[in-house]
Amino acid sequence: MSSQLIMCSLPVKEADMDSTKNFYETLLGLEMARTPIAQPAFHVWAARAVKLKIHKAWYDGEGPLVYYLVDNLDEMMANLRESGGQVLKSNEKIKLDKKSLALMKEHHSEIWGNSGQVSDHLAEWAVVKDPGGNSVVIMEMSPWASQEFFDGALTTFNVREQGSSVASGLKYINA
Repeated sequence: MSSQLIMCSLPVKEADMDSTKNFYETLLGLEMARTPIAQPAFHVWAARAVKLKIHKAWYDGEGPLVYYLVDNLDEMMANLRESGGQVLKSNEKIKLDKKSLALMKEHHSEIWGNSGQVSDHLAEWAVVKDPGGNSVVIMEMSPWASQEFFDGALTTFNVREQGSSVASGLKYINA
């Protein structure tokens, strides 16, 4: 079983969210999109296969998290336990509320030409601590949600998708 790096998430104090967002927009040359969920978060393509996310810190002292997409969450957790990993949080489900689901369907229709596969189930994830003490997120995503993660360099498609994500985030905030 293999995994694919898909995201690096940086915890930010709510008071620093705007300045941190501006910093990474300057660094990457793209506008960060407001993730259309209740918790304040923004994301941007850092490379074709990897997004950078900033989110409101969940607890003091929280460090950066690296996210890996896997085919089978339970199997990967078992394999990582056998390799010395410690599961800190397991099988957390990411469900979209009605507002987020409607925006996701609209976004998917605009980008992929079809929103029929979009459901309220986005992903299941777990946090695992490696033997060196670093935490990583492993995530099994619904097929419709994992489409956007490809190998390679950032493309014009990713830039267009980011623009649509920015629009979805603004609609979430303004709705």
